Amino acid sequence: MKRESGKVNRGVLLECLLYNSMRIAVLFFGQPRFLDITKELIKEEFDLPGHTVDYFAHFWNNVGYVPCGEEDPVDKSWVEDTFSDSFPNVKDILVENYIDSGLDEFCQYINYFGSVHNRPIPFVSHDTLPLYYKFGQHWSMKKCFQLIKGYEQSHNFEYDIIIKAIDDIALKVQGT
Repeated sequence: MKRESGKVNRGVLLECLLYNSMRIAVLFFGQPRFLDITKELIKEEFDLPGHTVDYFAHFWNNVGYVPCGEEDPVDKSWVEDTFSDSFPNVKDILVENYIDSGLDEFCQYINYFGSVHNRPIPFVSHDTLPLYYKFGQHWSMKKCFQLIKGYEQSHNFEYDIIIKAIDDIALKVQGT
């Protein structure tokens, strides 16, 4: 199955999953808010016999629970160990802060561009959320896609499917 952007025909996808062995990458990104709680449920969702499922993650080293609320630091080693111990076939994981990731520089560029070109940043003027909050999950996803692409290039193949996942959504209730 060739990777293409856009919508996936569910019938074709189901047929591929049923009759072909596929290489699947699961991409985790953002803040590891509930990794310790949802890891088993998530792992169960991606238990796909007959397919190779590899895991990649880019996580921030801070966790917050409300917009513009306080963020608490997360121990990098705990995140790496919890993720690696919870999922089989972890191929790469990166835990970093906003500044080292390049997100801070990107946000500075957005502000600079808006002021130099006298163009409003594409957000409403009364919006007080910091740019890192607006772009953080997208930047984190981009960083994880880079991890996957690097792995594909170094091993000379492409995944058949890449699935985005976050740790703060459980796809089913425990015990069901």
